[in-house]
Amino acid sequence: MREPAQVMSIPAVQCFALVVLLALCSSVSITDWRRMIIPDKQNLLLAISGLIVSSLLPFPGMLDASAGLLAGGLISWTIRSLHREVRKVEGLGLGDVKFIAAAGSWVGGLGLAPMLLFASLTALAYAGLSRGRNISAVQNPHLPFGPFLCVGLVVVAGSQIISGQSIYALLD
Repeated sequence: MREPAQVMSIPAVQCFALVVLLALCSSVSITDWRRMIIPDKQNLLLAISGLIVSSLLPFPGMLDASAGLLAGGLISWTIRSLHREVRKVEGLGLGDVKFIAAAGSWVGGLGLAPMLLFASLTALAYAGLSRGRNISAVQNPHLPFGPFLCVGLVVVAGSQIISGQSIYALLD
């Protein structure tokens, strides 16, 4: 067992982590929904808190959290760049890229794929249900991705915080 876990009980850290995660994701979701922007301060808080929580809980651990932060940034920056190159239009904002990197500190490197899957599926479901079949008829086709990234982060990180295991171990 880790040193910090001996000072604080794991259930106390889990509750604290969930409260922090939900508060940050609520703030990001509201801001992005209203202003179509995820401020750097919110992303920085998310990254720092993820690294702190990851050092206190059994999973993902500081090494995997750091790897997740780097992988999230590299993967999302690459996706953003490729989309802009191919489609000649912004498809993923810099705030989203920074959010995905910061989220990697909460879910670890392996948790990024399921997080992005949950986020993408909820965004697609919302777009399909709210806009119907004729998306081109909508005057403003832009959709803030932050709230959906938050859904994915809460599902994956929340599951890992509560169980103390990787999301893949939970799906086994």
